[in-house]
Amino acid sequence: MNHSPLTSPLLPPVTIERIIAGGRGLARLPDGLVVLLPLVLPGELVRPQVRRRRSGYLEAEALEILAPAPARVVPPCPLAGVCGGCDLMHAGPALQLAIKDAILAEALHRAGAHQALENRQAILPSPQPLGYRNRLRLHLDPAGRPGLRRAASDEVIPVPFCPVAAPALNRTLERLHQAARHGLLDPHWGRCDIQLSPVDDQVFAHLALPRPPTEKTRRRLASLAREAELADIALTVAHRRFSLQTEITRRPRLHLPAPARNRPLELCWEAGGFCQVNTGQNEVLVAEVCRLAQPRPQEKILDLYCGMGNFSLPLAARGAKVLGMEQDPTAVLRAQDNARANGLAQHCRFVAVAVTAGLTDLVRQGERFRTVVLDPPRQGLDGAGAQCIARLRPERIVYVSCDPATLARDLHILDEEGFRTSICRPLDMFPQTSHVESLVLLEKNW
Repeated sequence: MNHSPLTSPLLPPVTIERIIAGGRGLARLPDGLVVLLPLVLPGELVRPQVRRRRSGYLEAEALEILAPAPARVVPPCPLAGVCGGCDLMHAGPALQLAIKDAILAEALHRAGAHQALENRQAILPSPQPLGYRNRLRLHLDPAGRPGLRRAASDEVIPVPFCPVAAPALNRTLERLHQAARHGLLDPHWGRCDIQLSPVDDQVFAHLALPRPPTEKTRRRLASLAREAELADIALTVAHRRFSLQTEITRRPRLHLPAPARNRPLELCWEAGGFCQVNTGQNEVLVAEVCRLAQPRPQEKILDLYCGMGNFSLPLAARGAKVLGMEQDPTAVLRAQDNARANGLAQHCRFVAVAVTAGLTDLVRQGERFRTVVLDPPRQGLDGAGAQCIARLRPERIVYVSCDPATLARDLHILDEEGFRTSICRPLDMFPQTSHVESLVLLEKNW
């Protein structure tokens, strides 16, 4: 396989056929050879310049946009196309949604998930196209300034402001740059993630350090927390998570609507732990999951990859008996705390276990659940996961996915296990990017 760079040969103009997963445009040369280019849009005529030859295709850049798409817009960020973050910021909102829908449709078609393709519903737009992110994964440049990586590079570009970040994160970002000028950020830390607590707009930082901090480093971190006005700095050393404080007393928190309750659910999680990055769209997602799951009083629901209870608690608040499974023991502790704090401990049980191992135990014990909810990581279910779910014989499966390719693969497997896809609906969880979140309802077909 030849991955060698080329000495920028020019090619004839090409027309962009479509945007594929990963955000690049696909075009073809007259001889049929595929050319992939970033920062282009469907239908555009561009003059490409080759950057690298791969096995069976060329990687190129658009030297000139000869005929721009009508939906091309001026990106609301001076670093658009430079940093590797927002690969669709040059597209208007309606075209972004159409591109994401097409990426999902192509993945379903390739995997033979025909029922999902036929039952695809209109994409749910994000409540906010900008200012929606509650978390930023920042890297530190050699001067300790926080920023983002240049596209297709390890180079860190200092970023004093990010249009897709929530306003409170941008205020913190500005203060972190000031702290860097005062020498409070060590470039050897490599990364400094910041996380918003949506309930109170407090901002937490998270650092992954190669070794326990010395007393000098602790003093430096304490100064950083004061100058950047951070609620806390969470540290991870050798997979062990702890706080700059002697005891963790503050954590990020979010609210979720809860029908038939006089107050919303309040959930907390560890700084550095997982929560959906788009708070507003997460509320939409939770409501849709509950609608499709149709929880009934005392009904047993299995929530796989449950995290800190993002779906478990709203389902329990609607009367269901929920068993949540999650591999991260810290997330399970937070889920248990959240259940107690919201008066739902009698309706929820959480287990720290690898999901496939937990499913295998449930099958062995002869357990049954009317509904299974799952929100796996990007790699989706592993080989045995789908078969184990089928052996639990649920009436319905509600599948939340952040990767169209692995979703399509799993839907094809579940179809062979006797489930039909009734609803497949993409959501725009990550505006300005080509990433696609999807929500699928499968029902038993026996």
